Amino acid sequence: LGYSESSHRDWYVNPNGHARYYQIGEATLRMTGYYGPDSTPAKMDMLDGWTNKARANGVNSLQDFLGNYAFQEKVIGEYFTYLWGNNFEGSNLKEFIGQTIAGIKITASGLFAASHLVGANKVETFLRSGGVTVPTDPFGTKVSEYLSKFSGYDMSPLIGMGNSSQ
Repeated sequence: LGYSESSHRDWYVNPNGHARYYQIGEATLRMTGYYGPDSTPAKMDMLDGWTNKARANGVNSLQDFLGNYAFQEKVIGEYFTYLWGNNFEGSNLKEFIGQTIAGIKITASGLFAASHLVGANKVETFLRSGGVTVPTDPFGTKVSEYLSKFSGYDMSPLIGMGNSSQ
């Protein structure tokens, strides 16, 4: 996922303001409690909304964020835990794991990647439409491409679900 997002360019910030290896944005940081409201709410710039939780990890700025790979790993793990407990359980998206929709075998890893890259709501739209409605990310990549590309990786260490790659 990280390589796909940034090609190992740890310093990279894309035109939409998503940063570093996993191309994490302010929304993901908010969901995990590392970022709050800032002085530029209409702009995704990771300027001055870092919370005490982020500061406790040595992150007070975008530059700190870009320079802390261990923090990136921590954030993405907490984000996936958040998705699993809130989006996947709350919306019953787990029920789709193991099904084939639009020719794509739905796996936990595909759900995580597609939710991170396109948004959990758009993944849900695709799944509930039986693959008829195919949302895209801001760059035009279809949710179905992400579900397929990242299908089959073992997520059991994160989610505690045996055979999560199936």
